[in-house]
Amino acid sequence: MTRLEFLKELDYLLQDIDDKDRQDALDYYRDYMDEAGVKESDHIEGLFESPEKIAISLRTSLNEDMDVHIESGDQGFRNMHTEAAAKVPEIYGQPQEDETVFEDVKVEQNESQKKEQKSSLGKILLIAATCVVAAPIILGIGGGLLGLVFGFFGLVIGLVFGVAGGALGCLVGGIVLFVTSILKLVVSVPKGIFMMGVA
Repeated sequence: MTRLEFLKELDYLLQDIDDKDRQDALDYYRDYMDEAGVKESDHIEGLFESPEKIAISLRTSLNEDMDVHIESGDQGFRNMHTEAAAKVPEIYGQPQEDETVFEDVKVEQNESQKKEQKSSLGKILLIAATCVVAAPIILGIGGGLLGLVFGFFGLVIGLVFGVAGGALGCLVGGIVLFVTSILKLVVSVPKGIFMMGVA
């Protein structure tokens, strides 16, 4: 694979990440090959890992939840957090050169965790303040709407019972008047007929 093919393939494989990160990675490999004197048509087998492995490594490091220190080297991008953790001295108190890198990563992680905690607390306080300020408005509007809904249902129920009560009253009154007129018919025929409503 030539330098030009390598860079084209890496660019293609990194097209779904942020433009700045993609450009930084491509610039790194271009600069490295320029310094090494590699020309566009020179073959680069063994100089780097395959573009696929580099793309996977870069994508993984960009997607990690923790804020870790990424360093670029001869074989591509490396996660200094895991490398530094592997080099921590086995004997407590024994100094080692790479220990400072691990401490820097720990400090960066602690700072990012503190920022996230402050951000979460700020969001909670903002939500609570909004609820306190908006509660009277929301409860007033909600109570008014609830009153309208119950009032409408009360009106409908009142109309139904009113019409039904009136109809039932008329029916019962008509039956009572008819029975009374039959009884009056026995005593006085003209009064009975008049009460029946026949005349």
